[in-house]
Amino acid sequence: MKSMKLVLTLCLSLFVSGLAAEPLRIGKTKTIVLIHGLYLTRQSWEPWKTYLEAKGFKVHSPGYPGLDGEPRAIRARHPDAALAKLTLEEVLAHYRSYVSKLDEKPILIGHSMGGLISQILLSEGLAAGAVVLDSAPPKGVVSPATAMFRHGLRFVRNGWGFVSPFADYDTILLSPEQFASEFANGFPAADLPRVYEELSIPASRRQGKGALTDTAKLDFARARGPLLLVAGSEDRIIPPSVVKLNHEAYEKSAGVTGIKEFSGRGHFIGGQPGWEEVADFALKWIEENR
Repeated sequence: MKSMKLVLTLCLSLFVSGLAAEPLRIGKTKTIVLIHGLYLTRQSWEPWKTYLEAKGFKVHSPGYPGLDGEPRAIRARHPDAALAKLTLEEVLAHYRSYVSKLDEKPILIGHSMGGLISQILLSEGLAAGAVVLDSAPPKGVVSPATAMFRHGLRFVRNGWGFVSPFADYDTILLSPEQFASEFANGFPAADLPRVYEELSIPASRRQGKGALTDTAKLDFARARGPLLLVAGSEDRIIPPSVVKLNHEAYEKSAGVTGIKEFSGRGHFIGGQPGWEEVADFALKWIEENR
C-alpha cells in the first residue's frame, strides 16, 4: 500500500512539474499599453494607437510623470529642475500603478527605455506579454569592460551622457543634428525638422543612469508571459548586438522569447516610415502566442 502511495505521489509530482513548465500564454486580453522611451513623449505612439484601435484593441499610451504635455512646452522648460530629479524607480512606480488599475493584464509595447520598463513589468507578472522595440537592456546584459569592442564606439558615446560619473544630474536635450544622426537615422531628411519639432524632448540623466542599477536587474529564469525583442539593423543607440545579448539572457527562461531584426531601420523604429511592417509583425506574433 505504501509503495502504491509513493508511486501515485511521484506521478502527481511529475504531472504538476509538467504543468509548471508549460510556458505562459498571452491569453484573450485586448488591452495594450504603449510605453515610450527617453527623448520622446507619448505622442510618438499616436500612429500606433490609431492603428491598434482599428484592430479592436483598447489602447493606452500614458506618459512619464510630468511629461504629458506638448513637446514644445516641455522643451521650453529645459533645463528643467523637476525633470532632472526623475528616476527610473519613479517611472516604474508610475507604470506599475497604471497597469494595476486596468480591467485586465495588458500587452505592453515599449520602445527603448520603455522596452526596459516593459521587460521589468512583464517579469513582475503585471503584463500578459510584451513587445519591445530597440529596448534598453536590463542590468548585466552589457559588460562595461567589453562594450566598445562588442557594440562599437558609437554605442558607448551615445550612452556616455547618462552613465558618465562626471556628469551632473540634470537633463539632456538632443540638438536637431544629434536627433537626426543618432536617434532618427533612416528618416527622410525633409521630415526630420518636423519630427524633431513635434516629438523631441529632454531626458533625465538620473532615469538613464538607472538602467545600470539594481532597479533594472531581472531574474531571467522567472515565469512570465511571451516576450518579443525587435531590433533595427541600423540602430546607433541600441545596436542589434545588444538586442541579441538581451535575447540570450533569457536562454534558460521557461517563457516564450522571440527576436526579430528589421533591415534598414534605425533607433526610432516605431516612427520611421514603414513602421506598419513592424506593427503587423508584432500583432501576428501576439496572436500566435495567445
